[in-house]
Amino acid sequence: MIRIFELTGLTQAELTEITSFILGIHIAGVFAGNVFFWALKEAFRLCEKLIDLFSDRLFRHIRKRRHR
Repeated sequence: MIRIFELTGLTQAELTEITSFILGIHIAGVFAGNVFFWALKEAFRLCEKLIDLFSDRLFRHIRKRRHR
């Protein structure tokens, strides 16, 4: 670790701050990815329900026309 300090010219506090910033960016990215995936999953679930509702009403309409 001392070798890294010598090579970069940074203090331990500065390297800790940089590392924590990178780790924070990574955690925020994972959180944003999880939220995006959840929203996408809910959107697909909503589309599935709408398609099911539309197809059910369409088939009911076709059945009513056949029986006339």
